[in-house]
Amino acid sequence: MAKNLSISLETLNNWEYRTKEIPEDKLNSIKYVYKTYFNSNDIENEEIQELDTDEIGQLPIKKIPFFDVDFYSGFTKIFNDQTITPSYYFYLPEFHNAQFAIKNSGKSMSKELGNDDILGLREVPEWQNYFPQGEIYAVVTTNDLRTIKKVRRDKENKNLVLIPKPLDEDKFDYPDYEEVPISMVTALFQVVASTHSKKLAL
Repeated sequence: MAKNLSISLETLNNWEYRTKEIPEDKLNSIKYVYKTYFNSNDIENEEIQELDTDEIGQLPIKKIPFFDVDFYSGFTKIFNDQTITPSYYFYLPEFHNAQFAIKNSGKSMSKELGNDDILGLREVPEWQNYFPQGEIYAVVTTNDLRTIKKVRRDKENKNLVLIPKPLDEDKFDYPDYEEVPISMVTALFQVVASTHSKKLAL
């Protein structure tokens, strides 16, 4: 919220706890951010348009479901069985675009993602037609293999190129890149946020 309003977290906290009044010129921006990022089934877009200053502090905040498994083991069951209950829910502003969160494991992306980090994932719909290349994605394949890498397409648009980013001391354990046929990829999830697991433990 603070990032999208171009304000400090301190200012946002002051507004939330009513130690300072919300400026009138920020009301529309706040409504827009809630509509775009924090909307839930508890509140309709039309209702947001009618909110006044006092009601803004009562808007629902999107809480992220966390499943205490890593992407490489147990993920498929969670993704396919919607009745599984999350271990808990949490709220961190940087996770506002995530659909859910899981644990990372391994060293192949350790320059950018720590082992045991909490990752926020968002499924990319119609990724076969388009996805932003060069970002970090969690990839699921038809033979039930899963990996997290930087991803781009090859020139012929037949394969996804998976690029690891290990620490220098581990780089000889991983190839410079791997290719997987696009026809073998069943799902693509963008890693939209990450944080150390100790942060949630606090």
